[in-house]
Amino acid sequence: MCGVAGIFFFADGNHSGEVEQTVAALLDRIRHRGPDDRGEMVTPAFGMGTTRLAIIDLARGHQPMSAERGRYSICFNGEIYNYRRLRSALIDEGSEFETESDTEVILQGYLKWGPKVLDRLEGMFAFAIYDAERHELFLARDRLGKKPLYYYKDADKLIFCSEVQAMVRLDGLRLSICPQSYWDFLTYRYIPGTATIYERVSKLERGHFCRLNRAGMETEEYWQIPGSSGESIPASPPGDPARRFGELFATAVEKRLVADVPVGVVLSGGIDSCAVLMEASKHRNIDSYHVFFPSDDEDVNELKYAELMAKWAGSTLHVVEATEQIFFDRLQDMAAITDEPLADLASVPFKMVCDLAAKDLKVVLSGEGADEVLAGYGYHYLSRRIERLKLLRQLPKPVLNVMRKFIEPACGQRLKIFDELDVPLANYGGYLNHNITFQMDQGTKLELLAGNHSFEDSARFLARAYDAVQSEDPLNQILHVISGDWLTEDVLMKSDKVSMSSSLEARCPFLDHALVEFLFRLPGKSKVGAFNGKIESKVLLRRYLEGKVPAEILARKKLGFPVPAYSICSDRERGFLHDILGAADCFYPRFLRRDAVMGLLKGAKEARSAAQSATKHFLWSVAVFEIWFRSNGKYTTA
Repeated sequence: MCGVAGIFFFADGNHSGEVEQTVAALLDRIRHRGPDDRGEMVTPAFGMGTTRLAIIDLARGHQPMSAERGRYSICFNGEIYNYRRLRSALIDEGSEFETESDTEVILQGYLKWGPKVLDRLEGMFAFAIYDAERHELFLARDRLGKKPLYYYKDADKLIFCSEVQAMVRLDGLRLSICPQSYWDFLTYRYIPGTATIYERVSKLERGHFCRLNRAGMETEEYWQIPGSSGESIPASPPGDPARRFGELFATAVEKRLVADVPVGVVLSGGIDSCAVLMEASKHRNIDSYHVFFPSDDEDVNELKYAELMAKWAGSTLHVVEATEQIFFDRLQDMAAITDEPLADLASVPFKMVCDLAAKDLKVVLSGEGADEVLAGYGYHYLSRRIERLKLLRQLPKPVLNVMRKFIEPACGQRLKIFDELDVPLANYGGYLNHNITFQMDQGTKLELLAGNHSFEDSARFLARAYDAVQSEDPLNQILHVISGDWLTEDVLMKSDKVSMSSSLEARCPFLDHALVEFLFRLPGKSKVGAFNGKIESKVLLRRYLEGKVPAEILARKKLGFPVPAYSICSDRERGFLHDILGAADCFYPRFLRRDAVMGLLKGAKEARSAAQSATKHFLWSVAVFEIWFRSNGKYTTA
């Protein structure tokens, strides 16, 4: 695991001074990603470097690494779990190696197979390969976007780096906040798509690679989730899905234990992390790490379940306590950690558990991604609602009006499903905006707008995501959407940025690409079903774990990382938000009316309804951006 950075000039010329200065400055600012080693290379029109967290071949894994007498060089961030098998295959084809590192395997694989090497890599990665003879740069990012890669591009050059803030702080590169990205952030809590919070800075999209040479830049997709646009609808794999799931999951965990340093597990007490610990403990004695909020409420304090699972697996459990005061104190520090604004408050307890693990380890396994690929949260209920809506829409409008007239009085309440009939199912964007992201829609945000600004509807990302799905299965449609920007830009960027700020590598077995491909070839009905007398989500995982983990773990309801916010607007929370949103030097009044935002805060109540929940998330998004801007705004032109 490392940080990578570099600069490429499209035209020939002697830019050695700027190249050397740029690479050195970028590496200085991503030192936390790789404190064990540092290396760089500089030519007149290109330079790149790496900060390294040594995990594989500790002594000989120095980067940049070169081949063919220096013609080709590589800088690599990530881990390739099948590198030993690929190394053997390359040796059989005549390749020669000087190290045991996965970095050299990628380089030799590229020399042998070109971009097709990406199809053979199992792991997470963002890397750069430079061909000095042709003055050509190859950049690639892993299938699901576990490792980030950002770039700034103008007419003369491209600068790339593992983190945005390293580029923003370069001398002479004064960047401005992108208003549309800010607008979209207020809806999603992260920056969706290939944009970033800055104008002229982009993300290399997951599952893509690009080539740069004297002629310019070309980008190409090499992987997408089965059933996406451009693919035929995948056939369901044969055999028992629960058994096959178990085989693939066990293999995914075993592969992620490959390291020349100790490995641990982040253990919440939920079924996802318990499954990871259960499988990992089959292969070695493994320590586990847990953060808890002291409370008698088991929806908040999961310590007893973590202790139960650790004892079951024979794991030494390390714990750290997060009080409400600690949470709000640590939240102020997150701006420097998340790189771009990210209003996922679970980043705070995750940072605490990463700091705890980093005292002992360089690598942890986590349960991240299980909900997105196995149908966690309440997605199966949402898919059923969509099915009912589709059936009702086949009825003539007069019949529906009669049904509403007679059914609602009998129930004594308005039935939301009739209101939802007005939501156009041909474009699920607005519908999912409340039911999956729980954020503000375009109309509600426009009511808060200050000035004469014009913004595209943030729901366009959800609409495009739905348009790209080939499946007719409502649950699989939802999982395709949620496994897009939400998975990559929230879940995985939180995992990468927060863990790397602790110089810790986080690995996610549930997001093994072979496992993901298998799950997206299954019909939605195979991911939910009867378990212990009731309909449950993630039924494949539950059936696989039966008898392998304590029954109490399987009986628990789904919880995320607990945070003392969102649900009830406590005096402490209200005061915290008021101090931030009421400050004189806030950013948000450039686009939002201060009186309207403060009015939302004044009226914030216990988040029982979807509208109240959306308001709370919106206020936290505005506040988190303000915290982020205080730390990073001085480096921008806006």
